[in-house]
Amino acid sequence: MKTRSSYRTLAWVLFFLVPLAAAQGREIRLDFNQVQGSNLALPGLDLSAGVLTGRGPLWARGVAGNAIYFTGDVAEAVVIPHHPLNDARESLAIGFWIYPEGHGDHRGIVWKGDRSASPERIQYKVNTRPEGKLEFSAKGAQGEWQQIFSDRELPPRQWTRVTITFLRGDCAIWFGGERVAKGPFQVERPGTAPLTELLSCPAPLVLGRMANRVGGAPAYPLQGALDDFFLSTAPLEAPPKSEAAPATDPLASLVLFEKTVPKAELRETPVFAGSAKGRGAWIVEVTDRAKPSRQLRIPGATDPQGRFRILLDDFGGALDLGETPVIQLRVFRMRFDDPVRLAGVALVAGEKRYAVELDPSAKGQVLTGFGACTYAARRFFTNAEERRVLFAPMLAEMREAGLTHFDFDFGNLSVLEPTNDNSDPRSMDMDKYRAQWRSRPEISNFVAFLKYVREEGFRFGVRCSSYAPWHVANDPATRAQTHQVDEIAETWVAFLRLLREEGLEPTHAVPVWEPSFHPDTVAAICATTQRLARQHGFLLPIVGPYVIATGGQSMEMTSMPDLYETGALYTRAYLKACGETAPVIGLEDYASGVPLVRPNLLRLWDEVIHPLEGGMPRELWMLEYGAPHGIGPWNFFPNRWHGPLSTYEGAFRLARDLHQLLDGGVSRFYFWKAWDSIGETEIVIPSSWGLVKGLRADEERRPQFYTARMFWKYMPPGSQRIGARSHGDLPVSAVQNGRRLIAVLSNPRRTPVAVDFSVPRAALGARGLLATTTEQTQFTEREIDSVSESGFALELPPRSVSTFVCRIGSPQAPYDRVSNPEKGPARAWLSESEWVSATTVKGATLPYAVGALDLAWRRDETWKGDYLVLDRTRFRHGLTVWGAGTMVFAVPPGAKRLEGRAGVDSASVGSGSAKFSIRLDQSVGLETPWMKAGDKGEAFQLPLEGVRTIKLIVESQGAPVCGDWVEAAFVME
Repeated sequence: MKTRSSYRTLAWVLFFLVPLAAAQGREIRLDFNQVQGSNLALPGLDLSAGVLTGRGPLWARGVAGNAIYFTGDVAEAVVIPHHPLNDARESLAIGFWIYPEGHGDHRGIVWKGDRSASPERIQYKVNTRPEGKLEFSAKGAQGEWQQIFSDRELPPRQWTRVTITFLRGDCAIWFGGERVAKGPFQVERPGTAPLTELLSCPAPLVLGRMANRVGGAPAYPLQGALDDFFLSTAPLEAPPKSEAAPATDPLASLVLFEKTVPKAELRETPVFAGSAKGRGAWIVEVTDRAKPSRQLRIPGATDPQGRFRILLDDFGGALDLGETPVIQLRVFRMRFDDPVRLAGVALVAGEKRYAVELDPSAKGQVLTGFGACTYAARRFFTNAEERRVLFAPMLAEMREAGLTHFDFDFGNLSVLEPTNDNSDPRSMDMDKYRAQWRSRPEISNFVAFLKYVREEGFRFGVRCSSYAPWHVANDPATRAQTHQVDEIAETWVAFLRLLREEGLEPTHAVPVWEPSFHPDTVAAICATTQRLARQHGFLLPIVGPYVIATGGQSMEMTSMPDLYETGALYTRAYLKACGETAPVIGLEDYASGVPLVRPNLLRLWDEVIHPLEGGMPRELWMLEYGAPHGIGPWNFFPNRWHGPLSTYEGAFRLARDLHQLLDGGVSRFYFWKAWDSIGETEIVIPSSWGLVKGLRADEERRPQFYTARMFWKYMPPGSQRIGARSHGDLPVSAVQNGRRLIAVLSNPRRTPVAVDFSVPRAALGARGLLATTTEQTQFTEREIDSVSESGFALELPPRSVSTFVCRIGSPQAPYDRVSNPEKGPARAWLSESEWVSATTVKGATLPYAVGALDLAWRRDETWKGDYLVLDRTRFRHGLTVWGAGTMVFAVPPGAKRLEGRAGVDSASVGSGSAKFSIRLDQSVGLETPWMKAGDKGEAFQLPLEGVRTIKLIVESQGAPVCGDWVEAAFVME
C-alpha cells in the first residue's frame, strides 16, 4: 500500500554508535564533530558506546563545529551505558553549551536514575524548569528530592555555556563565567540532611530527556541544541574561563525553505507542494507566530517521482491550525551535510475535484466487530424499571453508534482462588472455584450485568487487571519476578468454565492487561492460556500482548531505549510463543495523543505482524483506542470544541489513523470507554473519556461518538475490506457487506470538496445513501441519485466525516420497472420506523434496540441482499423475512391507516410458500392465502383509528421463502 510504505520510510528509527573520548581517564566528552556516515568517530576511550535514538536528533552547526539538536520528541536521546566514568559519588562536574528553543515545561538535559526502584534512585539530573531556571538535583536514600536552582532564567534562543559542580555536598552552577547558584542542596523534607555523597545507580546516562513518575518511561524531552558536552568525576571547584557565546542559530545551517503565512493566504492556498531532490531526510516545521511554543515538526515524504504534497491546516491530521493568525513554515534537512534540496516549492489551492475509486475484487480482512473497553456496573438493579432508567439509555446510545461488543474488566482473579490448589493446571479443583464464585457478591453482580447486556443484544469479552499474590513471586534482593505461568493459565480457564456454567460465552479473553512483566513472560502467559483453553473446549481468541504500540505505560522498559522497539519486542515474543496457533494481537493505542502512533503502528504491522511465516493467520485488534488525554503541543487548538479530553480534532485523527491508514490490518476496534458513569458514581466506575457522558438524566454525545458512528453503524460485523483509493489527499476506506458497498471519506479542509465516486468493476443500484457528521456534530442522512450505474457525484461538507452506502446490482430476480414513490410528510415507511420487537434467526423475540444483529428481518432488501421484487416490479421500500417471523410496531400519533402489499419475493426458489397476516391490537386486520414466488401479492389498506400496535406475521411451509411487506407505511393524511 503506497501510504503504508511511505510512512514506513518516514518512521525510520536512527540507531548509531557514539564513541567517546577521555581526558586523563576521568572524563566523558562529546563534541559531535567527526561525523562518518551516521556515526560519530571519536576513538580513544575503552567504553561501551552510547546509542542515539529516535527519528532525530538533528545534526546542526554548533559553537565550534557541529552540534546535536533535539526536536522535543520523547523518542530522542543519547543513551550511554552505566560505567565508572559516569557513576559519580563524591565529586561530579558537568558542562555543555546549550541553545534552548524556549521554556514552558520541564526539559531534560542530563539524567541518570531509576524510577522503577522503590524508593526511586536518582543519582543526578539536570533540567530546565517551566519558568526557565536551571535545576541540578538528586534523590536521597529515602527517595526525597534534593536540588539547587539557578537564580535566573537560562536565556532562550541563544547559546549559553553551563557548568555544574558537586564536591562532597557543595554545589554550584555557572552560566558562562558567572556563578548563578551556590551552596548545599535544598531538601524537600524538613530535618533531612543535604547530600554529601550521590547515590550509586546502575542506570545509563541519558542526554536529551528524563523519565516520568509512572514506571520510568521516557518523558520531558529537550527542545534545543547541545554541544561540547563533558562529564567528569574529578574534583572541579570552578570552570575554566568561558569563551563568548556565538550568535548563530543552530538551525540556520539546516534551513531549506522558510515562509511566513497569514491565515487568509493559508485558507486560499492550504497545500504545501514541491519536490525534493538529492539524498537525505528532511522535516517540516510549523510554528504559531503568536505563541511560538505551539510548534509541530513532521517528517517530509515524497512519492516515487520525488514530489510532495502536505495539507496545512489539516483537520484531524497532524496539523490543525485552528484560528492561528500567522504561521511560520520552515523546512530543514536532518543533517547539515545532507545534499537534499527542494525545488518548485509553493503554496497551492489543491484539487477542486477528487476522484475516488472502489475495487470490490481487492479483498482485505474481515471486520469482526466494534466495541468499547469498559467496566460492568458495580451495582446491578434487579428491578426492571431501575435498569430502564439507568442502563437502557446508555446501551441505546451505544447501539445507535453501531457498537456490537464490550470488553469488560473482571478485576482481580485472586477472588477465585486464594491459594494454589495443585501443581497440575489440567486438573482443576472446580468445587473450590465454585465455592469462591458463589461466596463473592461482586461476582454475582458481574454475572448479572453480563447476562443483562447479552439480553440487550451485545456480545462481550473479558479481561483481568491483576492476579493473586502467589502468581508472582518477587526476589527482594534482585527485584526479579518469577511467574507461575501454568497456574495463571489454569485460573483463567477455570474462570471461563465458571462463566460457561452460568450460560455465558465470551467472545475473547485478555489474560494480561497493560503488563508490567517482561515480554517473554507476557507471551508465555497468553500462549499457555490459549493452549489450555483449547484443551478444555474453548476456541475463543486469547488476545495478547495488549501493549501500547509506541511503548511506555507500566511495561518492562529494560534495554528498550526506543518506544517502537518496546511494542515490537512484546509482539515478537508473543508470536514466537504462539507457535502454530492463530494468534490475535491486541495493541493499545491512544490515537490523538502520541504523534508517533501512526508511523509506529504502520511499521509494526509491516515488520512484525504482517509477514506470514508458514501461512499462519494473524489478526490485529485495536484495544483501548481513543482520545483519553489532550492533543498536545503538536495540535494547536485542543480546546476549541469541547475541552481537551473530547476534541473533535482527536476524533477525526482517530478515524484517519486507525480506520483509514490501517484499514488493511485492523479487524476489530475497541474504544477506550463506553460511558463516563451511570447515575451515582458507585454504580459504574467513573471515567472522563467515554463515547457518551452518562448521568441519570444527562446523556451527552461526544465528538468521538459521532465520528465512530460513521464507521460502526454502517459497517456491521462480517464486512470485508475492499480496495479504495483517492487521486489526491482525500482519506478513504471501504468495505463490502453482502451486496452493499460502504465507503468512509474524510474532508479535512475548511471548504467543501466535490468527489467523483466510481466503482468500475460493479454495477450499482438505483440509489445511494450519504450520512455526514461535521465539526459542529451536525448529523445528516440523505438519499442521492446515481449519475450512472458505475458512479455518483458527491459534495463533502468542510471538516467532516461521511459514509456513502450503495448496493451492487445484478439481482437474481429480473424486474421490468422500479416503484419508488415519494416519501412525503404524510407517509412513514415501516422500513424506516422503529419497531417494538422482532424475531431473531433462531426464533427468539428481541427489542428493536438490537438493530440488525441476528434478526431474521431485513430493510429494503432480501435476506441475501437482493432487491425486493414482486411480479417483475422492484420496490425501493419494504421489509422482508426469510422463512417465518413476526414484527411489532407502535402506531404513531396521527396515523390514519396502514397500507402496502404483501407477497413472496421473486428471488425465492423452490416450492415453498408463505401466508401473511396483520394483527391490529388483538383483532385480525389481514390474512392472505398461501402464496408462492411469482404471485402478484396482496395489497392492503387498514384503518388505524384507536389501534395502539400492529403485528406483522409471516408463516412458512415447505422450503423457506422471502416474505416481503413492500411499500408498507403509516399514512397520516
